[in-house]
Amino acid sequence: KECDGIKLEIRNYPREMEFLNPDIPAVFLDVRGEDFVEGRSRANRAEVEAVVRIARTLKRLGIRSERIGIITPYKAQRNRIAEELKDEKLEVNTVDSFQGREKDVIIFSVTSTGNMDFVSDENRLNVAFTRARKKLIVVGNAESIEKISGGLLYKYLMYVRNLNGFFKWQMR
Repeated sequence: KECDGIKLEIRNYPREMEFLNPDIPAVFLDVRGEDFVEGRSRANRAEVEAVVRIARTLKRLGIRSERIGIITPYKAQRNRIAEELKDEKLEVNTVDSFQGREKDVIIFSVTSTGNMDFVSDENRLNVAFTRARKKLIVVGNAESIEKISGGLLYKYLMYVRNLNGFFKWQMR
């Protein structure tokens, strides 16, 4: 059945990517990278690397490109991820450009590690958190998010921690 597709397809995920377990629909992947200013936007190399690796692994495990969406609040981050994945036919966009659409799997790159005001906007986060039909993978720096306790991003982090959906990025 199509609606069970992800559960059936992600059974043989690599052990170092336990966060792909289909029984955990919402996860947070703690990536210890720092953001930097690029033009009038922001980017984060460590998160680009993690997102690209996850997307390629999902495709290798049989998830079709049109079922995967990658979103981030920042244009510079979107551009860097899109450049790395240009041959993969994956949709990479800003959260604001993704409004009104869904994918089975959404990978959300928080990007920011300093000023979290832009990424913490409740409307923007609401869009980001509600685009995934079956699996939401939030990639970000947990330490930075913990400093803004009380916001929606912080609440998501605490929520997935309680559901054993918190993972540290181990790959290099």
